Amino acid sequence: SEIGLLYFNYILLKGGIKTVYLGARTPIQNIFESVKIIRPSHLIFFVVKLLPIEQVEKYIKSVAKKFPEQKIIFCGNPEYYFAKKYPDNISYLAGPNEAKKYFKLPLL
Repeated sequence: SEIGLLYFNYILLKGGIKTVYLGARTPIQNIFESVKIIRPSHLIFFVVKLLPIEQVEKYIKSVAKKFPEQKIIFCGNPEYYFAKKYPDNISYLAGPNEAKKYFKLPLL
């Protein structure tokens, strides 16, 4: 969801963390090019559509493989994350307070 992604971006910016917002419907090729140029430490994805768990699992593993140097954070339906074992560079954050804890931002 664009709202969730925007809010997550707002929380990070407010906490003093530099971000680059690419949007909810950015083509994967544009993400590849942006990562090459920007070299971020983290990539944050929201998976909110109701999709088969197998399809989401394949997507998450694909992202982890394509971006091995970045920490990948997924947000959205927890069933997608907790249903399977993912590579070490994958994390799941359930909401704003978990994001604040993960990035060591003050809880308000």
